[in-house]
Amino acid sequence: MGLTTSGKLRVRPSRIHLPFHHQSQAHFPTRKQRKKDWDEDITKQNLHMWLRWLEDLKSLRNFKVPRCYRHGGLGCAISLQLHYFCDASQVAYAVATYLRTGDNEGNAGFSFFCGKARLAPLKQLTVPRLELCAAVLATRADQTVKRKIGVPLEESVFWTDSMIVVKYIANLEKRFHTFIANRISAIHEVTEKAQWRHVRSRWNPADDATRGIHVEDMLKECRWIGGPSFLSRPEEYWPREPEIRHELENDP
Repeated sequence: MGLTTSGKLRVRPSRIHLPFHHQSQAHFPTRKQRKKDWDEDITKQNLHMWLRWLEDLKSLRNFKVPRCYRHGGLGCAISLQLHYFCDASQVAYAVATYLRTGDNEGNAGFSFFCGKARLAPLKQLTVPRLELCAAVLATRADQTVKRKIGVPLEESVFWTDSMIVVKYIANLEKRFHTFIANRISAIHEVTEKAQWRHVRSRWNPADDATRGIHVEDMLKECRWIGGPSFLSRPEEYWPREPEIRHELENDP
């Protein structure tokens, strides 16, 4: 991971197939969730879905991702910034990361950098709590990338489509139960609340990983790889922060 002699950043994309892999998790519950033994036969319906998924898997050989993260149309790069998009569902929580490059003429471009995800625990949690887990996962991904990338970076930006998480992170006084408090503390240790922003679900590419998408959609211009188009625009055109009109009264 690092700069080539031509000044172009090249890294190996990580977890690029997450949305497709998690699509299988949405359809095939674990053995414990089904409350069946490991050697019991699966239903015909599940067998059909499994064979279909295996057949679709072959199509991923046609899936391609550019390995150069600096766009050819940009001038001299003067800034590099990582953007993390978080999301969660009852199946999984995930983070999609993009590297935004700004040049000396005020232009910007961005590319998919890496993805990270975890399956939701067997003990069911509320979606707001899983969204908070996704936020923690994003901060850990940020620490890992910063250690390995080997180039100067501007302050990272974190995006979530959960207003509850935004309120959690913005709160510096209210006391929460242990589960919430520990994760808020982990986020505050490595980020400032000003680094966190709200994004609508339709612009959140991490949504693809938590809900899963079909292989046909992976082979198209999917938002998981393409990312949100507003990142190529100046910051004043990014989604604006919604007004927080009331404080959290309890732990969701």
